[in-house]
Amino acid sequence: LWDINGINLAHLLRPDRSTNRYEPDHEVLDVLAECRFSAISLPVESGTQRIIDTYASGKWNISRSNIEGLIRALWQRGIAAGCNYMLGYPDETLEEIQSTIALARRHMAAGAASANFMLVIPLPGTQLHDYALKHGHINHDFNPDTFHWRCASMRGTTVPREQLEDIHQSAYAELNMQ
Repeated sequence: LWDINGINLAHLLRPDRSTNRYEPDHEVLDVLAECRFSAISLPVESGTQRIIDTYASGKWNISRSNIEGLIRALWQRGIAAGCNYMLGYPDETLEEIQSTIALARRHMAAGAASANFMLVIPLPGTQLHDYALKHGHINHDFNPDTFHWRCASMRGTTVPREQLEDIHQSAYAELNMQ
C-alpha cells in the first residue's frame, strides 16, 4: 500500500507530556506495517511555522514535532517515507524557502526516501485561490488544467517566478539525485 498525502503528520505523532513534544505514535506505525504499507508521503509543506499556520491550517508544529524520529521509526518497520514540501506562496520570502530546503536536508539525513518539492498552485475552491485572485497573482479566467507543480503559476510573488523555478530545480536535484 502507498499513501500519497492522505494522512497528516498529526495522525502519526502523539503528544509526549514529559517532553512537551510530539513523538512517533508507534501503535499507529505498527498498524501501518501490519497492513503492509511499503511507502508513505509525509506532507511536511514548509520549514517555516508562519507558512504552516497561514497556508496549511497550522496542522503541525515544527519545533515540537519529531519528524526525523518519525522517518526513522517508519524505516524500522520497512516503510519508506518520502517528504513533500511546497515552495512559492505569494508572500513567502527567500529566507522562508531556504528554511524549507534546510528542513528537507535534515529529513534526508534522517533517512527520508525523497524530498519532493512542488511549486504552489492556487487551486479553485481553496483560500489560496481566493487570495491569489484578490491580490492579482492569477487572472479570473485562468485555466487550472494548465498549472503544473514544477512551474510557478502565480505572478507578483515575493520571490519572482523564474527564481522559484530555479530554486525548485536545484533543491530537487541536490537532495534527490545524489
